[in-house]
Amino acid sequence: MTPVRTNPDLLAAHFERLNLLAAWRARLGELMFQILAMLAFLAFGLWLMDGWWKALLSDQAPWTRPWPSLLLGTLVCAGFLMQARQLQARMLARHQGDWLSTLPVTDAQRGHARARQRAPRLLIAGLAALMLLLWASWRSPDHSTQLCLALALGISVGALAGAWIPAGTTPPAAAANVAARQSVPVSDSVSGLPLLGAALEPAAARLPKTAPWIGGSFLLFPPSIPVVALLALLVL
Repeated sequence: MTPVRTNPDLLAAHFERLNLLAAWRARLGELMFQILAMLAFLAFGLWLMDGWWKALLSDQAPWTRPWPSLLLGTLVCAGFLMQARQLQARMLARHQGDWLSTLPVTDAQRGHARARQRAPRLLIAGLAALMLLLWASWRSPDHSTQLCLALALGISVGALAGAWIPAGTTPPAAAANVAARQSVPVSDSVSGLPLLGAALEPAAARLPKTAPWIGGSFLLFPPSIPVVALLALLVL
């Protein structure tokens, strides 16, 4: 396997993670508020779904029979495989047009980077789905065992198979677009390197992408509501 320090894509992703962690540390208070708000919404959503779990996983439901359960598990597995294919296609399209495509980087290195970046996302998604299924089966005492096993098997097989899908081959870049990707416009009459252009981007472009969600959270939780209300939602 190619070491991370010699793979340009993985090295760039490593420094992007470091920059993201530094940005999170710079706005730690805002980040903690977002985490608490997300946990509150998640706890409230799980509490609302308590009545649905018993109806969806009841052993008296028609879709909990052997063949419908097998079909549902197969559909879940196919959904994970489709997600892996879509993620792979997005990575291929991005690698075809990014600034590293103008450098002498082998396709094997870029494919290895795509596989290393795709596998954790699918495995985390599969683990989250299994945890949700475990919670749902725990909240419904009369759940169908064969349906839960079929869904768990479909999630596991789909996530593992999607993580091991071949990385594919990056399409060759068009020669006419190579020069355009080597520099980015800084202003109407000035161009620069991609990293320089990113450093000179307007300050408004660096606003957090979650700014609308933060505003909505403040509307839902005005200052008059004490912090105990958030803790009560978490307990639910």
